[in-house]
Amino acid sequence: MLFTADHEEVRRELQKFIAIEINPFVDEWEKADIFPAHELFKKLGWARCLEWIRSEKNREQGNDG
Repeated sequence: MLFTADHEEVRRELQKFIAIEINPFVDEWEKADIFPAHELFKKLGWARCLEWIRSEKNREQGNDG
């Protein structure tokens, strides 16, 4: 698969999201034996990352998105 400029943009956005919303809290979450998936997925949705992933999946399946 060849990556497009759109792929690279999403990759950069996800890297920023992980650096800001996940990495600083990993140790705290591990100590508390939790992973706040619901909160993170909501934030990912607000960041439009999930929308892009869904659209990409639809394009791969031959749908318009």
